[in-house]
Parts: sequence; structure tokens; C-alpha cells
Amino acid sequence: TIELLSNSNSDLKKAEPLFAHLQTVLPNKDQLISFPANLSESAKGYGVDFGFNFGPEQASTPEEPGSIKFTMTLGGDFNDLIAFMGAVERHNYFIKLDSIDIRRGAQDGFTLLTTGIIYTN
Repeated sequence: TIELLSNSNSDLKKAEPLFAHLQTVLPNKDQLISFPANLSESAKGYGVDFGFNFGPEQASTPEEPGSIKFTMTLGGDFNDLIAFMGAVERHNYFIKLDSIDIRRGAQDGFTLLTTGIIYTN
């Protein structure tokens, strides 16, 4: 028992710096102010029309990270939409997409509506 306790204390000391790093990986909600503007600028590079709205937020707890829901509306060529969504997927923030709806739009374009969650600390 003493050996197990001593090993667990050693493991805890090894994990402390990693836990501190994990706390810095998730943005706080104030850091997300520029998130829609960054995505909008990226969308322009792909030739995609862009709309974004934040939704309700959930505060973090000791057991779970916080989160902010969002809705994103895109328009453009199908391949450009897919390429832009790949860029969103590679973003530094932890993002979970809940739904994606792609519809044929006017004049051979497409619209893409997605809802999701951005995790925060």
C-alpha cells in the first residue's frame, strides 16, 4: 500500500505541468471575440460568403470544460465550401460540429448551415 501511494504521488507531480498546459489550450470566452473575424477573413480567401452567430454559453466546471454554441452560414461553390470547412476543422480551438446542412442555392451555388460548440476554459 505504501508503495502504491508513493507511486501515485510521483505520478501526480509528473502530471501537474501537463495539467497547467491543458488549461492554456482552451481559450477563455474573451479570447473568442476575434474568432468570427478570423473565420470571415479565411472564408474570403476561399471565395465563400460567411455569416456567424454565437449562441448560449455554458460555464466550465471542475469536471468539464465550458462551451459556447454557434451557428455558421456559408455560401459558394461546393468545392470551396468543403475546402473552407477543412480549414475550420484544422483551427486551433476545439470545435465540435453538431449538424451540417448543405443545399443547392441560387445559380449553381450552395449554402451550408452548421451548428456547433467551441470549448472554453
